[in-house]
Amino acid sequence: MTLGLLGRFVFATLAVLALAGGSILLALTMLANPPNPAAPNESAEGLGLIFIFIWPVVLLMVWIWGMLALLIDGRPQGILLLLGVIVAAGIAVYVAVSLIILIAYVLDRGVKFPLRGLPAGLVIVFFLALNAGAVMYAWHYVLRAGSP
Repeated sequence: MTLGLLGRFVFATLAVLALAGGSILLALTMLANPPNPAAPNESAEGLGLIFIFIWPVVLLMVWIWGMLALLIDGRPQGILLLLGVIVAAGIAVYVAVSLIILIAYVLDRGVKFPLRGLPAGLVIVFFLALNAGAVMYAWHYVLRAGSP
């Protein structure tokens, strides 16, 4: 295994793991009960804090590690494509979570955290699809670059 292939593999794996960790944190915030809640809607506050502070940092880490994987591979032109994909994924997460909360509001006449039923299923399906897309992107565009 050459140094370039190893570097691509390590940084692409770190980028995918960062995205998976951030999305699991978001999903758990929407689906799990907080321990010893002080307020009835403490999960909603936690979700808001994760969206404001943690999710942008996760996307930045994914971009930096993905950018390093592409630079090691010698494809700096792929960095803008990666940035576009990450910005699109970030916007998609904000829109999808907003729609899921809207569906929960319509079904329950108010949003109650943790989410249950159809909204909870949509959360699971959406984040599984997001992580599967990240793995496919890393495998196809970063790790298999230059191979037949």
